Amino acid sequence: MKASTYIFIGPQGSGKGTQAKFLVQKLDAEFVEMGGLLREISGQDTDFGRHVKSLVDNGFLLTDEDIEKVLSQKLSQIDLSKKIVFDGVPRRIGQATFLLKLLFDSGRSDIISIYVNLPREETFKRLSLRRVCEVCKTPAISNGSADQVCEKCGGKLTVRKDDTPEAIAKRLDLYEQDTLPVVDYLKEKTKLVEINGDQPIEKVRTDINQALGL
Repeated sequence: MKASTYIFIGPQGSGKGTQAKFLVQKLDAEFVEMGGLLREISGQDTDFGRHVKSLVDNGFLLTDEDIEKVLSQKLSQIDLSKKIVFDGVPRRIGQATFLLKLLFDSGRSDIISIYVNLPREETFKRLSLRRVCEVCKTPAISNGSADQVCEKCGGKLTVRKDDTPEAIAKRLDLYEQDTLPVVDYLKEKTKLVEINGDQPIEKVRTDINQALGL
């Protein structure tokens, strides 16, 4: 089961970003990761680039209209012969609708969605273990020790501001409210494979490759 376009979807902490990168390497595909794409555009000296930078720097979410413009601009730069792997979009039904329209209009009708599923309890647990180095900002996973330091520079590890229990619960609520319906939409409009994300990374990778016939 091969396609020109692959869309990863799942909760934060499911490992979908890691698996998306594995697939990009295997297929030599273009990687459209929403966070990285927004950082790229916010660095451009254009009216839209400055607009995106202002929103990102101040912690505001882009509107669906802004996301559509970002994706339209990016897709226009990718040759039709190149495979694409998406991560971080779509997060809402509106985004899914215009993303698929952009893809269909550009000749990419063979789309596979990869839903990396993870129970809420496990998602909460994984996000609760995330840490970041105060010095070099390298991400890390807590081993439960109060003396654990950054493996890169030896700096102190702290909880990210968006990984407090309250913040995690709010994000998971938003995911269930806004993003889970997208899974059903993609199942209707594309070929969708569901992968159990509650497994070791390599097993998830193997399951994805087998599901895609790679």
